[in-house]
Amino acid sequence: MRQENCYAMKVLLLLDERWDSGITQSALDLAEELRDRGHLATLLLRARKKPEALSQGRGLPVLAFSHPWWEANRLARWMREQKIELLHAFNGTTHALGVWLKTRGLLSRQVPIVRSRLDARPFRLRWGGRWLYRHTDFVLFAQEALRQDFLAGFPYPIALTQTVYPGIEAPAPPPWPSEKPFRVGLLARLDPVKGHRHFLQAASLVAGRLPLQFRLAGPEANLRWADIKRQARKLRLDSQVKFDGYVSQPFSWMRGCHLGVIASVGSEAVSRVAVEWMASSRPLLATRVGCLPELVRPRQTGFLIAPGSCEQMAFHILDAFARPQDLKEMGGRAYRFYRERLSRRHYGDQVEQVYRHVL
Repeated sequence: MRQENCYAMKVLLLLDERWDSGITQSALDLAEELRDRGHLATLLLRARKKPEALSQGRGLPVLAFSHPWWEANRLARWMREQKIELLHAFNGTTHALGVWLKTRGLLSRQVPIVRSRLDARPFRLRWGGRWLYRHTDFVLFAQEALRQDFLAGFPYPIALTQTVYPGIEAPAPPPWPSEKPFRVGLLARLDPVKGHRHFLQAASLVAGRLPLQFRLAGPEANLRWADIKRQARKLRLDSQVKFDGYVSQPFSWMRGCHLGVIASVGSEAVSRVAVEWMASSRPLLATRVGCLPELVRPRQTGFLIAPGSCEQMAFHILDAFARPQDLKEMGGRAYRFYRERLSRRHYGDQVEQVYRHVL
């Protein structure tokens, strides 16, 4: 355990997610980092949902409720007994719950509330928004574009906002893979928003001309592997596309690729897979959506293209294939960027500073 502080803060992280998402992983990563620093961080979660199982798998303390709003009095009593010093909300519903508990007098008004906005949707000032943020002590954003959008639409103090990219803990970067065949990988849940169709269309533009292999992996969601394989057959890609299905160890899978691809046409407010590619010292070919333009430096750590542009994707794949040494150097720079800005340790440093500020 890494313990760097003489004072352990008692923090409750509030998360109202029902599935494994970028928001879920960000909250769990932060809880794990706070624990390793000697703080007492508990996760308030929905009972019998995926985040609870993931938290228990990491050995994190969990307070599970079926309906936190219906059991608000019991929740407030637990927080008073535990002497919780700070609330950190990761969703709008939990944000509202924390503010409601304070304004109703069920919690001390001295307990600060921090809100993380990790949603890709643009900020809209809805009913009750002014009330919520009037009682919010600090707002964190997963990308600068979200912060600027928030400040443009709401008169919140700029000094009480900060962009903090969620970070991850990663193993040592793997060695550069053997040169042939040149392998291009896309790791994402099977969903139309992740752009598998565009990835395969880009592959069809270059397949057969060069010794390339295209690899796909990820869990089924709104698409099935049968759908993806059917499209590959229509594009006559059977011999150059490898379907790896769900992979439980993404870093092991990524080490076999030369170039990572994120072909998403939306979402990516928190792109964990982008950070995993960079932590694996692999350059990234990504679309300009969500946080990706803030993470990928064109020609430095990877390439940026317009969402849905199969031609641009194909061009950069060919360009990467033609310059293996440049590609390897891009991967090294991507890893350094991860170490400096996207590690779990850096994530913890920034959030811990905010906590100390509001306390």
